[in-house]
Amino acid sequence: MAETVLEIRGLCKEYPAFRLKEVGFSLSRGRIMGFIGRNGAGKTTTLKSMLNIVHPSAGEVSFFGLGFTEHEQEIKRRIAFVSGGANYYPSKKLSAITAVTRSFYDNWDEAAYQRYLKLFALDESKTPKALSAGMQVKYALALALSHRAELLILDEPTSGLDPVSRDELCDVFLTLADEGVSILFSTHITEDLDKCADDVTYIRNGEIAANAPRRALPRSSSAARWRNWAGIRPTSRRSWCIWTGRRETMAKLLKKEFALFAHPTSWMFLAFGAMMLIPGYPMYLPSFFASLGLFYACLSARENNDLYYTLLLPVRKRDAVRARALYFAITELLQLAVCVPFAIARGALKLGPNPAGMDVNVALFGLALVVAGVFNALFLPRLYKNPASVGKPFLVVSLCVFLFIFALEACSFVLPFFRDVLDTPDPQHLSAKLAVLAVGAALFVLLTALGARRAEAIFEKVDL
Repeated sequence: MAETVLEIRGLCKEYPAFRLKEVGFSLSRGRIMGFIGRNGAGKTTTLKSMLNIVHPSAGEVSFFGLGFTEHEQEIKRRIAFVSGGANYYPSKKLSAITAVTRSFYDNWDEAAYQRYLKLFALDESKTPKALSAGMQVKYALALALSHRAELLILDEPTSGLDPVSRDELCDVFLTLADEGVSILFSTHITEDLDKCADDVTYIRNGEIAANAPRRALPRSSSAARWRNWAGIRPTSRRSWCIWTGRRETMAKLLKKEFALFAHPTSWMFLAFGAMMLIPGYPMYLPSFFASLGLFYACLSARENNDLYYTLLLPVRKRDAVRARALYFAITELLQLAVCVPFAIARGALKLGPNPAGMDVNVALFGLALVVAGVFNALFLPRLYKNPASVGKPFLVVSLCVFLFIFALEACSFVLPFFRDVLDTPDPQHLSAKLAVLAVGAALFVLLTALGARRAEAIFEKVDL
């Protein structure tokens, strides 16, 4: 009996105007299944719910006998998912996107990738926005077909392709199936079923209307025959290994963050550490400029469909959040590191006490770490609650952070410990200031971790 590579049982997803109702089917190794239905019938919702790109309301999904929830990362390494074209990072060269994608797959087949580039006539020096819709689909397929996936899940892969390219792709599918690869592809082009499908599943209004081997279906592929077959009346229209694997995944995700997510303004704002040389300036603000760079990076990521691209990689949602939180922390620490030489220069220039508030000393850096931690704890959960909204969460959180900074500055005038101990030139009261630095570093780590943990829980249930 052939191995079952995909099994879906009772999959449900509820929207205000649509319901996916108890969807269930299975796919065996080396078989090609066509998943058909009208636009809006639930094909894409089913495929995305299988992979938790949209969070299902109920149901069980297993790949290779493994539950998706418990083995998400392992499963994603063994499958490939394509939904439409490469509509992410439209201004990055294909070669840059491929370089990041390649790093996530130990079994990447460079020879196969080059073969598909030639077959699909793709130029890696181009950007996705320079490609037609059909060529974007071809590029997404080239990525999906190049890491020796055992199961391909393709949402409308032939949409936008010319007839010759569709025939070529169907030939590729048949070759892969002969090699033991299983393929599930949704389509509304029924001619593709006759060319390559072994099995057909028909979905209607969120329910599976029929499921059978193609040889049991009518030879004609006309829409009327398919509806008759489906019984549809015409209508009006493990511990160490796991830890090691997670560490490697985080390293790859961090590489991706710096290669694709990072925005040029992040590095520009680092130079604002020089503002510590300005007399009478609120000294917490230079450290806050890192947050502005992160804000612009998040805006750019939204426009580039960064989250969607990330979830196509063999990573869990929670890992994507953790990598983003770690990138935030590294950027903020870099900002403070840049401030250090200017703080030393300020002391050497003997600019005197800061009349605007806290003076530049060791304690200031500890308190600045707390400010950064508060930003992360508040912003990360709000960012992942609605990834399409960046400006409003940043505005609300920035207001809260500025109020916190104002409170800290006020403390340097009214609280004796701040005024007489912390707000003094170094090396006076150095032991107390070092203690504040240590506590600030600990709070920075704790607050960032709490923000990331909350963001993970929220993002697990977010639909993209």
